[in-house]
Amino acid sequence: FYYLKHTKIKTLAAIAFAALTLSLTGCSKDPEDLIIGSWEVTSMTMSLTSSEAPGQPWTETFTPEEGESTVMTFAKDNTLTIVNTEDGRTETDNGTYSVDDNTLTMTYDGDTQTFTISKIDKKNMTLTYSESGEEDGVTLTESLTIELAKK
Repeated sequence: FYYLKHTKIKTLAAIAFAALTLSLTGCSKDPEDLIIGSWEVTSMTMSLTSSEAPGQPWTETFTPEEGESTVMTFAKDNTLTIVNTEDGRTETDNGTYSVDDNTLTMTYDGDTQTFTISKIDKKNMTLTYSESGEEDGVTLTESLTIELAKK
């Protein structure tokens, strides 16, 4: 009797553990799924680093002021709409996007931009971009971090 009871408890525990594991992994979504919807830019941080002054980057953070906004809408069919509002004027750009792992590629207005999705969940997303180049023997690194909130 003890053996049967102990085996049943082990079996039930294994089944419960498997169900819990499946339910936890079933809830996690990929960036391709989480990105669907409208996202409003809450801040953008730009940084420029020079090899002449490696420990002294120039950094500035911009946050939308009253009446300013940028909203990116990612549709399931991989179309993209970006609505910029500034000084009472609204400008809309339409394009396409793709997500491959944590890489977001957006094409609009004849330009293609590629970002790393550093963070994404149901409420917030962080996009980062970095590029280095050399000019007159000086290496410059430009970085951009965009914080977005789900609308």
